Amino acid sequence: MLFSFSTACQRDSESVNEFTEVLTKEEEVDGGICCMVQFALSARATEVAARLILGEDSTPYAMTLEGQTWSAAACTPLVDSFYYFETEVPVDGDDAGASITERINETVPTSAGGFIGTINLFTAAGATSCETLDAGSYGAVGPADGG
Repeated sequence: MLFSFSTACQRDSESVNEFTEVLTKEEEVDGGICCMVQFALSARATEVAARLILGEDSTPYAMTLEGQTWSAAACTPLVDSFYYFETEVPVDGDDAGASITERINETVPTSAGGFIGTINLFTAAGATSCETLDAGSYGAVGPADGG
């Protein structure tokens, strides 16, 4: 069963030092444990914004660009779920807005057949605490032209 992320905790922007401290912090969310997890996506040169879309409720988290990588930290319950990314590219012309593209990180597990095609999988893999969650792979990035 997928977790409802509409009640998942969200954090304000934190410095790198503060983020390191909360990586193993546990919080109670709907009777379960919520752990801070870093998610990442390789940036493409034309992208001006990115969002992490997490869980079946499609909770959006704004991402920041550092070098060639979009990243966001999200308080993620210890249940299996899915996620993907939305990136924005400006459209030519005055006030034309932006084109939104749905992307995945190809360096982490994926599943075909999601409502956007292919989605990334978040797997708790039997973790019972933030210390036992193997969350390192979700912050790894691959080539920017994938997904």
